[in-house]
Amino acid sequence: MVVISDDLDGSASIVVAELQSRGWAPQIIEGERLALPSVSMEIITSASGPPSAVCTDAESGQRIVIGPDSRVFRRQPAVPTVEVRDEEYRAVAAYCTEQYRGMLESLFVIPCAWMNPASADRKLDQNKQYGNSVAQSVGISTIPTVITDSPASWRRHVRRLGGSGAIAVKPLRAWPVTLVEDPEAWVGIYTTRLSVAEALDFGESISFAPVILQPYIEKQYELRVTVVGREIFACRIDSQESETACTDWRRYDLANTPHTPYELGVDLSDQILHFMALTGLVYAAFDFIVDLSGEPIFVEVNPCGQFGWIETLTGLPISGSIASWLLDAADGR
Repeated sequence: MVVISDDLDGSASIVVAELQSRGWAPQIIEGERLALPSVSMEIITSASGPPSAVCTDAESGQRIVIGPDSRVFRRQPAVPTVEVRDEEYRAVAAYCTEQYRGMLESLFVIPCAWMNPASADRKLDQNKQYGNSVAQSVGISTIPTVITDSPASWRRHVRRLGGSGAIAVKPLRAWPVTLVEDPEAWVGIYTTRLSVAEALDFGESISFAPVILQPYIEKQYELRVTVVGREIFACRIDSQESETACTDWRRYDLANTPHTPYELGVDLSDQILHFMALTGLVYAAFDFIVDLSGEPIFVEVNPCGQFGWIETLTGLPISGSIASWLLDAADGR
């Protein structure tokens, strides 16, 4: 049992604790540590056998082998950064970082039980439009969407999609921003609600970078649906009770945003499982809004979405389900 993650203070730690409570001691590879002189990794492919990898820590004496019989929980491994003092060597450091990125990606060549497989994870990682397309194909309601970096296109679609209401602006990919006054802190860029007039004034800046443009849909509440294998854990998030979280619940205001377990309808559950089957995902976190008519509408899917706070607030046994999936894979089930 191998955990590849640098999220050992978050969701990954909950899974590790669950496995330990069942008598398993998972071996842990932290991506950031690969650049240490005492840590090394080799990935071997040959004509005589299946690919495998060995990660060795000379300092601790730990030796981790990943082969066809391994079960791997891969969650947000960091890419090692190589520190340099001289400005002239920064390009070399960047080169080294990219080679480590390639090494971590190359682990997927090993035909073991992955959560998630590379073919599924890479297609959907921060690719909102691909997720939107798959959701449409399985019959889930989605939001009309435009991606553009053209001010003229922006103005045209703001008028078309906004009507007499508002529009929603979103980044295509997550990009945490470090604060100058506190380099250890960062802020995320989330969904922003704009009136049509505000959006039109904003138009010229679109040429600097593409954005996602959608009509803003008024909602009753939101759903976070976490899927592990064929198990579905749905949580209702009453974001409209918080002024802070009402536009995007990721502007966390947990004290004023009730989270409760939720029972999905059969049709939506079947559609979600169809989505999982089509993409090859074994873990995913889906976000839906429920509009004023009561219809669930797909927002996005994250193949590595956080679940720790959901489990804490609702008691939904997500980490237990992940541990069971890994153990079932170990037994060949």
